Formats: sequence, structure tokens, C-alpha cells
Amino acid sequence: MPQVVNKFATQILHTYRQDYAAMHREDVENDSAYNLRYTLHSATVFSEKAVTYCLYRQIRQGGYQTRQVTTLCFDPKTKRLLSLNDLIPAPYTKDARAEIVEKLCRKFNVDNEQQLADLSITFNESSDYPSNFILHDDGITVIFNQDEIAPHSFGEIRIKIKRY
Repeated sequence: MPQVVNKFATQILHTYRQDYAAMHREDVENDSAYNLRYTLHSATVFSEKAVTYCLYRQIRQGGYQTRQVTTLCFDPKTKRLLSLNDLIPAPYTKDARAEIVEKLCRKFNVDNEQQLADLSITFNESSDYPSNFILHDDGITVIFNQDEIAPHSFGEIRIKIKRY
């Protein structure tokens, strides 16, 4: 895993230098506003049918802060990377999406998709599954990163659904 983290850090530094070097030179008085600060940590979640690696990033730029998680879920027997499409059979996709919507409604104390939309929450029964999730023995936690389906102030949203 150190190789993955080192590669990520190297890519971030390269991109940062490319994107911000000229701005630093032109705006010396406010150069601290361009500073980026990353905090990384990781965790591994084991279940009977999967190993999920979670990389947590906290990014600060000036006075702005965001948190993101990237998950990679592997089948320990085949060593294959899994997606929610692999775990939720096609006949159950409508049920799974409906369960996510229902639990989002409960979490935000609303009654339906339209009221979620009124809160600027953009997930609905025709949305794609999120790419980040953790497979547990008793269910699946789907993870929506900050700004992914809702305003920044809502933060990360986690919803646990049953396994299909």
C-alpha cells in the first residue's frame, strides 16, 4: 500500500505545481490561499466475501475543506475488483435503488424523491450506483462523498442496504 499512497502523493504534487505555480508568482501577497494540505489515512475492512481497502483524504485549500473516500472492494478468492453491479443482480437493481432512496428520505426527514430534490439531493431511482461502498457480511454500505449527490455542507453520506 505504501506504493499506492506514494504514487497518489507524487501525482498530486505534479498537478499542483502545474496548476498553481503561475498563480503563486503573480499573486505573491495572497499566495497562502493557494496552499493545499492533504491528510491521508487508510483502513481495511474484512468480510466473509470481500476485502475493502478505504483511502480517506482530507483536502484543505485556503479556508475551504473537503473530505473524500475511495474504496476498492476485492473478492479474496478471485482477487477481482468488485462493483455494486457485481454484487446486486440485475433483477434487483430497482429494489436496491429504491432502498437507497427510502433510506435517504429517512436520513433527511422527507417523504419522497421530490423532497430530496428540494434539498438538492440528486440521487433517485434512476441514478447510477456510487463507486464507493463497503461490503459487510450483513449488508452493503454505500458511500456518497461530499458534493457527490448533495450540497457540500451535508458532508459524506453513508447508507447501509441489505445484500441482494
